[in-house]
Amino acid sequence: MQIRLFDLDNRREVVVEIDGKAHVVDLIQKLRELGVLKQNETAMVGVPLDDKRIAYVPSANLEQLVAYVNQKKTVIAFRRYPIHGYAPHKP
Repeated sequence: MQIRLFDLDNRREVVVEIDGKAHVVDLIQKLRELGVLKQNETAMVGVPLDDKRIAYVPSANLEQLVAYVNQKKTVIAFRRYPIHGYAPHKP
């Protein structure tokens, strides 16, 4: 399924192709693979409260998140957060 996300930090839309049964953690990993998130960043995914804040939506998979967003007639948004002390493993 194709999911449209709103990036609250950069104020732009991001389109991701991912399985609907995937967990939100898989979506965050996909954003890293696409280069939207840096390796030392994570994201909070939910619905926007205003232009800076986001409300977390608990969901088992992305289909549930999309169903909730469609019911509330809003968009899926995400914000970036740094992972402090993260250093990639180098063998």
